[in-house]
Amino acid sequence: MSRTFQLKISLPGYPPWRRVWVDENTTLAQLDEIIRAVFEWPVKQDYYFEIKGKTISPPVYGPVFMLSLDGKPPPDTTNIRLAHLWNQNIRNFQYFYDWLTGFWHTVEMEKVFPTPPTERLPVCMEGDYKNALTEIDAREFDNKYLHCFYSSGCEDYTKPTDLIPVTFTQGSFDLKAANDALKRLLEKPKTAAIKSLAEPLIITPRQCRLL
Repeated sequence: MSRTFQLKISLPGYPPWRRVWVDENTTLAQLDEIIRAVFEWPVKQDYYFEIKGKTISPPVYGPVFMLSLDGKPPPDTTNIRLAHLWNQNIRNFQYFYDWLTGFWHTVEMEKVFPTPPTERLPVCMEGDYKNALTEIDAREFDNKYLHCFYSSGCEDYTKPTDLIPVTFTQGSFDLKAANDALKRLLEKPKTAAIKSLAEPLIITPRQCRLL
């Protein structure tokens, strides 16, 4: 019987959080799409996961930044499923969105249970605080960050929103909009992330033991 994981995803230092149900076969690449959908991140950006001190990147980054001892690229976000993490007693890990702005997310695997027969996954169950960073804000931040980076004038800022004041409003989260965004992911033809969750995935023993 297929299992469902309940995940709580939050932004350390910021109030927005989401609770989602996902299939146990969800890959980290798929989870990237899910997180961006429910948090309404404005544009697709570079990302990676930090799991037990290891960086798991999309396949395009792995060969560039990391090599295993045998000289081969390490496992990436397309071949690690949530079930692998759960079976290795991993219950918490981090997701990093956008290497430039640098938003950390904490992902908590709260519980696992048999998938309800009528439930279409993924689904967002609850959350609070709307993501207040719009695409315009993101571009403005990028411009300010790059200016500070090249002028060495912003060494002291600790959070991305130090450069752009953002006001989060409690109770502003739109659950229906979040689930509509997830439905659009499922309906997207042959998307690289959300496609045929039941499709078999061949993973070598070395990849399963990476964590």
